[in-house]
Amino acid sequence: MSGILKGYFEGKGAIEDFVRSAGFMHWTIHRPPVFMTNYLPPSVRDYFPALAESYTLRTAMALEKRTMLLYPDDIGRFAAAALVELGRFSHRVIEIGGEALTAEQVARVNGREIVVDHIPRDVAERLTLSNPQIDPQL
Repeated sequence: MSGILKGYFEGKGAIEDFVRSAGFMHWTIHRPPVFMTNYLPPSVRDYFPALAESYTLRTAMALEKRTMLLYPDDIGRFAAAALVELGRFSHRVIEIGGEALTAEQVARVNGREIVVDHIPRDVAERLTLSNPQIDPQL
C-alpha cells in the first residue's frame, strides 16, 4: 500500500481504537465500502478515467475479487438509525454496503456496454507510485 493510503487507513484504525477505548456510553463505527459514485461523473474521471472516455473499466481488481458498493447518501441513513436506535447499534462496528460485486458485474449493471480491462498485478503495483487510486483495488 502506498504512503498516502497507508497513512489514511492507519489513521482510520487509530480513530476506531480511540472511539472504542474512550469510555463513551454509546458509539457506532460505520465502515463504508467503495462509493457507487466513483463510477459516475464527476468522480469517475479521478478513479476510472478510461471509463469516462471510452467505456472501458480499467481496474487492478483481480477477476474474482468482489467489493461492496454504497451510495454516499446511504451513510446518512445508517448514521441516523444508529442515533435513533441506540440499543440496537451501540458498541458495534458495521460494514455498510450492498451485495459484493466483481468488476464484470459492476460493468454489467451500469446500463451501457462496458469493456473490463484488468491491469496485471505487477503493472498495477508500479502504477500506484503515480496513481494512489489504484492501491485500494489490489
